[in-house]
Amino acid sequence: MPLPHFKQSLFSICVVVNKLETSRHQNLDNPAAMLTGNNTNGPYLQWAHDIGNAYCHGGFSYSNGDLVVPRDGLYSVYLQITYSGSVCPFHKKLMNKVLHSSEEYNNDMTLLSSIHTMSCSEDVWSKSLYTAGFFFLKAKDKLRVMSSHPEYITKKEYEVFFGAVLFPH
Repeated sequence: MPLPHFKQSLFSICVVVNKLETSRHQNLDNPAAMLTGNNTNGPYLQWAHDIGNAYCHGGFSYSNGDLVVPRDGLYSVYLQITYSGSVCPFHKKLMNKVLHSSEEYNNDMTLLSSIHTMSCSEDVWSKSLYTAGFFFLKAKDKLRVMSSHPEYITKKEYEVFFGAVLFPH
């Protein structure tokens, strides 16, 4: 008699796994993007968007530093940048900005910012700055990131990332 119970349990597990798999693919329709640290050439940071943990789903696109919003809505926007070095830049101000531009106005407006003034007691140092918020964004709006000291940014994808997620209704 234990065999029918086992078959029922196995069937239940398969149903749950199938539902989770279906749910995971349905979530790809919800706009979400996470970009990870790549390089820092030019005025805006450049990002990886399709390797490792990086992705653009649900209509998000990435081009030359710009994360392009797919549709109107309330988005959670987030940024983390980790800086490190072997000689402490005593009293240097580390600053990150998420900038926003739209078709209505062509210049960058600061959406988010995080600031830290370094004061080190050791030569080897590191500092992570994180910021996030909810914003109403429109389709085709562009988000990009600037840093005051890109030369100190680490290259690890779990320390340097930027993204946005549409808040579900």
